[in-house]
Amino acid sequence: MVYTFEQKIALDWSIKKETFMNGANSCISTEDIETSIPKYTSRFHLEQKDGYVAIYFNESEGMEIKNIKEMTLSIPSADFNADLSKPADVPKGHDFEYLEYIAVIKHDEILNPENKFFVDDILKMEFRGLIECEKPEPESLSDTLWNAKDKDFPFIVGKKEIKAHKLILRQYSSILSEMFNSNVKQLIIDDFDWHTVNNTLRFCYGLPPRYGVCYGTLAIYGICENLLNCLRFANVYNMPIIKERIAHTLSKYIKRKNVCELANKSVEYNAPELKG
Repeated sequence: MVYTFEQKIALDWSIKKETFMNGANSCISTEDIETSIPKYTSRFHLEQKDGYVAIYFNESEGMEIKNIKEMTLSIPSADFNADLSKPADVPKGHDFEYLEYIAVIKHDEILNPENKFFVDDILKMEFRGLIECEKPEPESLSDTLWNAKDKDFPFIVGKKEIKAHKLILRQYSSILSEMFNSNVKQLIIDDFDWHTVNNTLRFCYGLPPRYGVCYGTLAIYGICENLLNCLRFANVYNMPIIKERIAHTLSKYIKRKNVCELANKSVEYNAPELKG
């Protein structure tokens, strides 16, 4: 069952001029915007990349935007108005082509004093909108198992511990199954980070990976890197079904700039599904 709800958006966001002065690629965001559904939030983001500034809206993990009924960005001092619900004028081939609910401004135009984007070195933006969202049913069987307290095998990654059920892991990894048969009590991981191990185990439970709070084009590369690490983990521990799941997820992020790298990794990690 899917729940649909409407949410009004009203937010003012002020950013210091110094944020734009170094010209480096960067991404910042507002604080979480609470919705009528507890724990489900949204944010606005500002990203600078290759001479352009993108300002865009993004929902939280677990909540999917069904429809943007209204979404406007106003910068009163510059008499600037943008409709984030409509396609933006993005330079062809720029990474911002892959973003939705976005306004794009040239970096030089923002800093040009004649355009009056700043008042006392502060850029003030006003967002107003109405969105229609979908939220899945609160907890599936996969969620219930993932959140269960009876997990019986720990993975130690740095100072953190992640537990999973031996019964589930046996179905996917012959190497882990052999460890369990040998009465190995825990597995210390020093060649993968916590996010990699956690997300690979989530794939074992049929759950989507979690990427934290990084968004935008910077996130695309971070997501790909994490999924490639998951693919490497699944390859090391002989998890062919999990490799298929990871490759399927990773295929959604194939872009012109990474297609060759992903094709090479598909060979290196023996994941023909990714090569397509």
